[in-house]
Amino acid sequence: MTEHLTIPDQALAARKTVSASCSGQNYLGEMLQRTPLAQSERGRPKGVDAVHLKFWVGTDYCQWFGRRADGRFHPIGRIMEIIRTAENAT
Repeated sequence: MTEHLTIPDQALAARKTVSASCSGQNYLGEMLQRTPLAQSERGRPKGVDAVHLKFWVGTDYCQWFGRRADGRFHPIGRIMEIIRTAENAT
């Protein structure tokens, strides 16, 4: 199985994640956060001291969150969708 990121319809993604909670880093997150799309969505946010790629529980969506001076994590960039594709057997 190979995973990559894409940008889904943001209105649909927002509806699916409105009541979902986020989970923290894992091996998949470590791999996906290095992709060009993830890096472009992370950008260089100002006023944050920590940035993490979080996964919306029960969905195939993830999003960057950054901790601001108020101590809370706030979303950064757009919601991204994890697409899983089967690898070709040889």
